[in-house]
Amino acid sequence: MNSYKTIMSCLILIIGVQFKVSAQDEQIDHNFNSWWSNINKYHLGAKTFLSSELHIRRTNGLDKWQQFLFRPAVNYKVNDHLVSTVGYTFIQTYPYGNQPIVAVTPEHNVWEQVTLKHNIKKVNLSHRFRMEHRFIGQETVDSNGQYRTNGFNYAQRFRYRFTGQFPLSKNQKVFGKWFDEIWLNLSNSFMPRSLNQNWLYLGVGYRFSDIGNVQVGFMDQLIKKGDGVHYENNPTIQCSVSFELGRKKIKK
Repeated sequence: MNSYKTIMSCLILIIGVQFKVSAQDEQIDHNFNSWWSNINKYHLGAKTFLSSELHIRRTNGLDKWQQFLFRPAVNYKVNDHLVSTVGYTFIQTYPYGNQPIVAVTPEHNVWEQVTLKHNIKKVNLSHRFRMEHRFIGQETVDSNGQYRTNGFNYAQRFRYRFTGQFPLSKNQKVFGKWFDEIWLNLSNSFMPRSLNQNWLYLGVGYRFSDIGNVQVGFMDQLIKKGDGVHYENNPTIQCSVSFELGRKKIKK
């Protein structure tokens, strides 16, 4: 437990320093988002499982595109407390808000991840550490005035998510969930360079079967824009449906 307290103390300190440094000149914009997700697992064996995520993200309610994501991954369960993962994410980001990007921008994102799990009484806790290697489309204007992807810029990012899940009913079909996730831009030498985002989420879920659940919640999303002055502070409604397949077959 001492190691977990140390990790959390360091991350809280990093967040505090970032906000203190930037608070003098910040300009904050607000966008109301709605995110819709499908998250699946398929067990191949006692230790190995595949996962996939499909995210449709809209802004101004449901009016405009914000992002589209597809995220497949391969996972290995080291033991009951540790899971290692390698994955890929395709991201397409659309112009939105008061400081939009100039054009629809693709990104190819390769990442490695470890997840640590433990319980405190009835609360399931997890610590997710993800290292991302980002290939971000560089948009240029051709002779016809059309935006084209002309190569990719490379960047690195580190993400840490601390999640808690707890039952809200005796049969545990209804549950609550919260998480906080910090995103840090990294230099090519893997040193923290700046705050990229912070997500704070609170939601509720319902297990409608042994293999599936639905969740809905509210997230406060803070994004630091590339110019270092502009921020987005976006209230976001998240809705997801999740399935876990193949687990019972393996247990038999």
